[in-house]
Amino acid sequence: AAKSDNAKGWALFGAAETGDIHAVAIQVLNGARVNWRNEYTSGRTALMTAAARGHDDVVRFLIDRGADLDVQDTHGQTALMSAAYKSKPRVVRTLMKGGADPDLRSRVGKTARDMCFTDNCRQLLDQGVVFQRWLRRRELVVWGRRPR
Repeated sequence: AAKSDNAKGWALFGAAETGDIHAVAIQVLNGARVNWRNEYTSGRTALMTAAARGHDDVVRFLIDRGADLDVQDTHGQTALMSAAYKSKPRVVRTLMKGGADPDLRSRVGKTARDMCFTDNCRQLLDQGVVFQRWLRRRELVVWGRRPR
């Protein structure tokens, strides 16, 4: 079973890397695990590679299928960090709307915002952070806990 899991994972990863949404959908429908980690790319997932390449449709599809937005590779990097570093604002927006945590830090202590090279990316992250913090605060109030 592990071998077929691995084969399916490789096929999904390759399709996500090239942005082939149809192949991604077929792999997921055929049982590929959306959170499969590629041991040869520091434990990166299909979501991370699609985000880095700017394949927004693939990113949306994987999020809809339950991809973990905050999984970190062996360097502590997330899909959001990859999209920010590669200056993919549409993907940054999609990941933020999906609930990716912009406050996570890589192993060297950097957040997604620290990895941005463009003002557009930084602005998107800043707006998203404010909105997500507001949402978390509202959620905490609903549950009767004090916001931090």
